[in-house]
Amino acid sequence: EGRGQIWVAEDRGEVIGFLLGAMAEELDPVRNVRRTAFTVVTMVVRETYRRKVVGSQLLRQAEAWAKSQGINDLELEVYEFNEGAIRAFENHGYETVQRRMRKVLSEPGWEALG
Repeated sequence: EGRGQIWVAEDRGEVIGFLLGAMAEELDPVRNVRRTAFTVVTMVVRETYRRKVVGSQLLRQAEAWAKSQGINDLELEVYEFNEGAIRAFENHGYETVQRRMRKVLSEPGWEALG
């Protein structure tokens, strides 16, 4: 069973970003050991506040909390086209450990046209 956690960034009482994550115990398929992981489910920063340390602050808060809880790993997913986010996460020490692939078989809504 997972446990959720959220951090919110504000500027003058206005929400400018948030990070939502969930903690779960699972089997590490690479190391074949049980581990506690925290997964960043979503992280959003208002466009006008990007590249202004808001995302970094949210990430550091989540990392500090995870470490205080004895969590072994912090994970996240990022789209390949989001090069800015990939660079930012890499600058924070994250590395690619798995690649998720897909093949689009039909576009949503096209099947109704027959």
